[in-house]
Amino acid sequence: MNLFNDYEKDKFCIGGRIIEKNTTMFKENNSIVGGWITWYGKTLKNFDTVKSGECEWATGGNFGLTKDLFIEAGGFDPNFIGTAVLEDGDFGYAVKKIGGRVYYYPEPVIEHLRIPTGGVRQKNPAEGMFYRAHNTVYFFRKHGRRRFLFFVFVYLNGVALKEWVKQKHGLSAFIWTWIGFYKGLITKLNK
Repeated sequence: MNLFNDYEKDKFCIGGRIIEKNTTMFKENNSIVGGWITWYGKTLKNFDTVKSGECEWATGGNFGLTKDLFIEAGGFDPNFIGTAVLEDGDFGYAVKKIGGRVYYYPEPVIEHLRIPTGGVRQKNPAEGMFYRAHNTVYFFRKHGRRRFLFFVFVYLNGVALKEWVKQKHGLSAFIWTWIGFYKGLITKLNK
């Protein structure tokens, strides 16, 4: 099957299904398909459904598009750093900005095999909040959503608090969040 024959291949980024056993990480919200970003910075995902439809972003681990569209959209922005947060969303927004569309289609399927250590994880889990905050603030600045940064700040601190209560992070997660927020404010934007 060639999905690009079914669509305008020059303007489509098509994301596929991702299955990961023992987690709902890729199926957080049954009312959507694909990936969406809230006004306060949370990424909503449903990449494990048989439904298909347009979305804001597709996960970089399982999407396809033409080389020309990838180049025209500018590829991945290297200012998204550390853990895997929002670089896929940014790319989806870049595709849409040039008149393209992002579509979730369930037939290209991969199984995500999570390794217990390594990858994009940090030695200090609280340090991951730095990258999450930096990337979220940078994304909101880049895509004209500055007016929501107060809500992003509240949300990110809520995430740090939730993880602290669950004893996944120490109090240093708050410090990492604040430093990341600041760095996201001052990082020069790639257009």
